[in-house]
Amino acid sequence: MGTLLLQHRDVDMALAAEIVRKISDLSGYEEPDDIMIHYTVTEQCPFRCRGCINALTAGRGDRDRSTFAPTLRNGENPERDIKGMAHLIRESGKNRAIIVFYGGEPMLRLDRMHDVYEQLGREGNISEGIRYVVITSGHYLERAVEKYPDLASHITLTALSIDGTREQHDAMRSGTSLVEIRRQVEIFNRVRRGQVLIWSTMRPGMSLLDCFRSFLYFKERQEAEHFFWHWDEAEGTISDLPAYIESYRRDLIQIMEDYVESLARGELLSIIHVNELILFLLTGKHRGSTACGVENMANFDIIGDGKVHGCADLPEAMSVGHITESGEVLFRPDAGERLARVVSYKKDLGCPGCGVEPYCGGRCPVQANTGGIERARQYCYMMRDHVRTVKSYVGRVVDLMRQRGMGMADLYESAVLTRLADVTP
Repeated sequence: MGTLLLQHRDVDMALAAEIVRKISDLSGYEEPDDIMIHYTVTEQCPFRCRGCINALTAGRGDRDRSTFAPTLRNGENPERDIKGMAHLIRESGKNRAIIVFYGGEPMLRLDRMHDVYEQLGREGNISEGIRYVVITSGHYLERAVEKYPDLASHITLTALSIDGTREQHDAMRSGTSLVEIRRQVEIFNRVRRGQVLIWSTMRPGMSLLDCFRSFLYFKERQEAEHFFWHWDEAEGTISDLPAYIESYRRDLIQIMEDYVESLARGELLSIIHVNELILFLLTGKHRGSTACGVENMANFDIIGDGKVHGCADLPEAMSVGHITESGEVLFRPDAGERLARVVSYKKDLGCPGCGVEPYCGGRCPVQANTGGIERARQYCYMMRDHVRTVKSYVGRVVDLMRQRGMGMADLYESAVLTRLADVTP
């Protein structure tokens, strides 16, 4: 693959002894006990974003992804879905639940989002522990504020799909307009009580630095708090991987320089998966599963077909159970085995022998099962280079955290949000 590409053991999660000695001065953190349910409000979307994962999975076989728009599902039953969510929450025994409104463009069906919010809010024994997240283009925020201001203000986290400043974003997300999104974010900002995450999807040829600058635009206006990016789950392979990694590395180094400069001023930038990676490096934590944890059968997706899925972006044939008309969730007896097979590709990728596996946990199952194992393998090289680059800054980060009186909990306050995104890039 070329001299620029790292091999499995060229980078690992071990830190130098002098850094390890300093880590003991940092206070610890506690992790919440929760269940997360993705609810696909609709698969419809009026936009034509390049490499749309909705088209890659739900539209499998439609080769012209730029024009893909799924039809409405037959037999939709929102009442059943909501009862199923309540059942999953109760049976989990968790003290907190996170409902992620997913799509398509979920805000096309604001009525349905509001129904979930209202009906789960009446479930006295679980409602106090429910948090709501929405992943959206940002083109319907004004409508949400006007029609359902209570819902809009109570969304815990709004993840906006923004792929850079105006030129790059509008080119990558055809049909959207960053100028219009900025206008609507300004309106939304007046009523929101929750936080905003800028979510970028990195494709070959894009500038990561441009995505970061777009995040700073919103952050400087106090319209967003968090930033995240991930690599697209695409078909085919990246034609010049060494060049792509080199370009990505240059941008990441600049972002990390800004990160440590901000930390020196006393502000921890909430680049959520960077903070999670640093936390893993400092604590020696081992994820023990893929990043999304699909094989753990602890979080679930409901897409409106009466079934329960491990992941909405995997083929529907991989469902693990179904919801009865009364709302009871019945799992398939082979559900665990089905999910284990979903991640069987990790052996082919060489995950057991990889030095960054404790953090990565294996590439995205959607990429491996739907986009293709060869591109997933390319992302393994990118992941190792990503870890190596961030790791090179950990000594400076630890020194600055100690100087500023920061602890692990400060990192975790940002890092915990990775569970609501794709976790790793």
